[in-house]
Amino acid sequence: MALAVILVLVFSMGYGQDWQTLNGQSLEYYAQGKYEKAIEYADQALEVAVKKYGIVSEQYINSLSNKAYAESGLGDHHRATEHFRKVVNLSFKQYPISHVAQVESLYELAKTYVSLCVYDSGTYYINEGRYVFNAIYKNNKAHYDTALYDIANAYFKLNSLDASLHHRLGQYNEAVKMLEAQVVFIKDFYPDSYRSLRDYQITINNLCSYSQATGNMVLAKDYALHYYQLIKDNDNVLDRINALQNLGSTNRNMGQYDSAFYYWNKTLTAIDNSEYLNTPIHTSTLNNIGELHHDLEEYDSAIFYLSNAIQIQEKKAAIDPYVYLTTRVNLAATYHNAGHYPEADKEYAWVIETLLEDVTHNFTYLSDDEKLAFYKNQLSIIEAYTTFALDVSGVINIQGTENPYINPGIPGTLYNLQLTTKALILNSSRRMRENILSSGDTTLIKIYSLWQQRKDQLAQEIVNGKKPEHELKALRTKIEENEKWLVTNSRSFRTGFAKETVAWQHIQRQLKKDEAAIEIIRLAGGLIYGALILTPETKSHPKFSIVMSRPSKFLEKESFSGYKNAILFQQKDNFSYAKYWQPIIDSVAAHMPDKKQPSRIYLSNDGIYNQLNINTLYDTARQEYVIDQTEVVIVSNTKELLKAPKEPAGKTTKKIVLFGEPRFSTYPIKNAEYAELPGTGKEVKLINEILQAANWKTELYKEEEANEFTLKELQRTNVLHLASHGFFKPSSEEVPFSITETLMQSGIALAGVNDSTHTAEDGILTAYEVMNLPLDSTELVVLSACETAQGVNNHGEGVYGLQRAFSVAGVNNLIMSLWKVDDEATQKLMVSFYKNWIKLKDMRKAFTLAQKELREDYPSPYYWGAFVLTGI
Repeated sequence: MALAVILVLVFSMGYGQDWQTLNGQSLEYYAQGKYEKAIEYADQALEVAVKKYGIVSEQYINSLSNKAYAESGLGDHHRATEHFRKVVNLSFKQYPISHVAQVESLYELAKTYVSLCVYDSGTYYINEGRYVFNAIYKNNKAHYDTALYDIANAYFKLNSLDASLHHRLGQYNEAVKMLEAQVVFIKDFYPDSYRSLRDYQITINNLCSYSQATGNMVLAKDYALHYYQLIKDNDNVLDRINALQNLGSTNRNMGQYDSAFYYWNKTLTAIDNSEYLNTPIHTSTLNNIGELHHDLEEYDSAIFYLSNAIQIQEKKAAIDPYVYLTTRVNLAATYHNAGHYPEADKEYAWVIETLLEDVTHNFTYLSDDEKLAFYKNQLSIIEAYTTFALDVSGVINIQGTENPYINPGIPGTLYNLQLTTKALILNSSRRMRENILSSGDTTLIKIYSLWQQRKDQLAQEIVNGKKPEHELKALRTKIEENEKWLVTNSRSFRTGFAKETVAWQHIQRQLKKDEAAIEIIRLAGGLIYGALILTPETKSHPKFSIVMSRPSKFLEKESFSGYKNAILFQQKDNFSYAKYWQPIIDSVAAHMPDKKQPSRIYLSNDGIYNQLNINTLYDTARQEYVIDQTEVVIVSNTKELLKAPKEPAGKTTKKIVLFGEPRFSTYPIKNAEYAELPGTGKEVKLINEILQAANWKTELYKEEEANEFTLKELQRTNVLHLASHGFFKPSSEEVPFSITETLMQSGIALAGVNDSTHTAEDGILTAYEVMNLPLDSTELVVLSACETAQGVNNHGEGVYGLQRAFSVAGVNNLIMSLWKVDDEATQKLMVSFYKNWIKLKDMRKAFTLAQKELREDYPSPYYWGAFVLTGI
């Protein structure tokens, strides 16, 4: 902010005395924090500027900017944003060709949005600023030659803001890389004086913070010490405060708590004797000290500092949303751990409401990887809240008192949180795709197609492993730019992208009298799972039932191993039903109208439940499987009950496309990775004959024709049946999570996959490529292959693999396998399924009947329970 003030004063020199005096007074009052007076003098300066210089003038623009700064100080952010937006428009009128003033104005507008946590708009104006910056050399060479240093400084500020935005969105490594590149740029540009350059010092200061976020504490401390050396001899109080803050933070994160307290207390002393008392840096310091006291379980001290930080912020008209949210999150956690449950409940209620608003707004225009980073950045808050919710739900007495604090409405809040955040990335990405393709905007669809092509190219290059990393990085950047352009230029479809507000009552009203809905929620790091249950009898709030690990057997380890071994070795499993299902189904039945199990349950899984087939759990009391007791409908989010039925691809004649017995090698290969599958050829041939006889339209592709190119050229179809090898190869490398790379770890093998040379396609259809298939009108995809339900399990988001990819591509229903399958049993199951579908006209009933029929010949769940049907 001080830089902006200095720049304005420089621009003011030489102007008319009346305007200069009034504008100077406005700046002086702003520096003193007297924002009303600053606005008063800014208004007077604006009147003089209009009369003497006109609206399109540096004088008017400068005074309007000063007024906007003061309005931000007062907390009138909407008015400030309007004025900064006007400054942008005027700067483009004043300079008809690319100019540094345009970059500066776009930077100020973007900074306002970022400070308000409105990240989509911040990103948009940062990108606009970069565009103008890059255009100056091409469009305004004379200005470029005479104002090179001003242009460079404008770039430094814009780039620093962009790095700050990435940091706030949880993309810490990207933020560090951006600033490391900026350090090199600054050193090259100012080889002799960079150490004293303000932009360089600010960059080093930020690198310290961002490096801590990446977990590289050694590097962070190096930056902290370097920054201290840079500023130790100047008289700038703010620099000293920042340096002490950095040293405190790095020592805290390295476990040197006494040193952290020492530096932070020195920070408070410096603040108390400066103009920065009661400013965001003051509240940030109080928050840091409070957080450290919390970590040391010194809760009274933590509450003192955190409450003080909040009181300071609430007394001021302007609140920094980012700092304020962080402080209240820490205070909520402190109250919780200190046993002050009513106070914690109040804080968490505000935090969760704010978090949901934040997610709803900022998810609109982020790319997929940015969405994931942003979501993971909020996940710690969600997990802390779910732990608190368990404590005050009354399900179990964790508080250890005779009269525990109970909030009976907590299960409803938890259910609404699940509806809003579960499978969030999937839903928002799919919504964007649907709206763009149905827009009728040829330019929009063209760019979307280019984006798809580049994503396909990236997938191919990564699989081939021949492209150097810098070329892959350049391709990723182009994909990111395409996606940003798409969402930015699709603003007319905002109502389509924005997440609708849905509550548990909406889901409950969709249930028939013999139905129930369950949201599974992972708690306590997987030691406990919760089931949030809705039935036709639900009135005040959902029922909250829990499944707990035993001291010697954890749900995600020993108990699951017991289930999986019983399946694979075809042994009797007398324990898994009681462990994973009985606590849930007993609660469901107790709240049904007739106190019996419902005939249908909509189940949204999380964590280890994604790897179980509930139908295969055996009830020893009744001596029957779950499949015999009730119909379990697997959904990614019970919000799917609100979806309108999909219009079928053909109104009269159904169409199926079948791929089977792909010829994996065009010539004999010893020890080929993928063995030929003659049984799949027989499977698709039988299915094709059955459906043709039932007047279905069929397309059958076998051997060489069952290739990747043919599949990608697929036209509208009701059903897609793929009988081949499935694969899931989790990466062993500890790299930052990326949707792109993760979805490439699973896929389907097609013709030519074993060949060493490929001209266009490599025979591997990855889940990443699946997302771009035209399946918006497809009712069902059948993956008749091994382990096609496997993938990377991402807490709260589900499994990232073929299931997620086909859902994004537009498919509602998917049949897939949880473990390796027997060829003959699979063939019988699939043939039986299609015969039953023709007869019953009901996909789900047909699949259940096929499993029961297969069980007559193959009693073990290993055979009939490998496949699951998901979707509504």
